[in-house]
Amino acid sequence: MSTAAPAAFASSGGSAASVTLSPSAVHPGDTVQIQLDCSAYSSPKPVWGSSSAFAGPVSLQPLSGQPGFYSASATVSASISAGSYTISGACAAGDSTSSFQADLTISSQDGGQMPQGPAHTGVGGSVTGGDLVQEAGGGALLLAAAVLTYRHRRSRDGS
Repeated sequence: MSTAAPAAFASSGGSAASVTLSPSAVHPGDTVQIQLDCSAYSSPKPVWGSSSAFAGPVSLQPLSGQPGFYSASATVSASISAGSYTISGACAAGDSTSSFQADLTISSQDGGQMPQGPAHTGVGGSVTGGDLVQEAGGGALLLAAAVLTYRHRRSRDGS
């Protein structure tokens, strides 16, 4: 996978709830970490809004030792189209509710771009599109090596 984009932090104006998505930009099939902050309430009950971005239901779990904080992992649907998807819900406590919202950006699986430039495979320019100066230099080195080998053999054989 996957390219590491920054987390998205969103909260509605004046809201006591917020959600963090990490990463906030993913590809179909990737996993997103979700952290919900409902800590402004003494006994919050998170209400998860539906999002068509995920492959299945999202189950928020309380974070141990952090009252009012919840987390979840969600898998992005493998068949989702590229675009921006809203993740939303609310923190509820008694008669009070505070909503949260964040945007999740889905990029196409291949990033929509073709690779640019040569593949760095160690073959050099010997397959396609070599540099003429480098090819000439390589040829000159091979010729020099052949001449030196020939002279060395002749001197060794006494010719």
